[in-house]
Amino acid sequence: MRNTAFLGACLAWIFAAGVAASAAAADCDPKVAQLTSREGSVDVRRHRSGSWVDAPNGTSLCFGDRIRVGRDSRAAVVLNNDTILRLDAGATLVLPEPDNETFSFVELLDGALHLISRIKGRLEVRTPFVNAGLEGTEFVVRVDDSQAIVAVIEGRVAVSNRHGALRLVGGALAADQ
Repeated sequence: MRNTAFLGACLAWIFAAGVAASAAAADCDPKVAQLTSREGSVDVRRHRSGSWVDAPNGTSLCFGDRIRVGRDSRAAVVLNNDTILRLDAGATLVLPEPDNETFSFVELLDGALHLISRIKGRLEVRTPFVNAGLEGTEFVVRVDDSQAIVAVIEGRVAVSNRHGALRLVGGALAADQ
């Protein structure tokens, strides 16, 4: 009798683990990004799902997916064009449907993102306050409830919002409230 109860508990655990794994599995073709590194709590919410699930290393990401990084955590996502996005604790990133045939932008809703890319003009980081278009560069974007800050480490970034546009070069910083 005890063996039957133990076996039932094991089967229930295996089933629950399979459901969680399938919820984290990508159902898109082609994938647009992959979670390549994580420390701490990192969750994904699939485009057609309302629930957040744990995202293990190697999770494939699709258009419409959201990534959420927990407190005292961080993650690295590599886009199909080899652009590296490092997400800091508290960051939430959306991989929205592209504007055209190429992958064109990501949305940083909260937190900080460190971006490294050598591809010009193929990606824009959008925030509630300012948009930053990369031009083969490395830069950081930080968003909180009241502002966005763009800091260029190397290369150039085109920054724009409803008030106008700027071109920033390495060492420059722009903030919008």
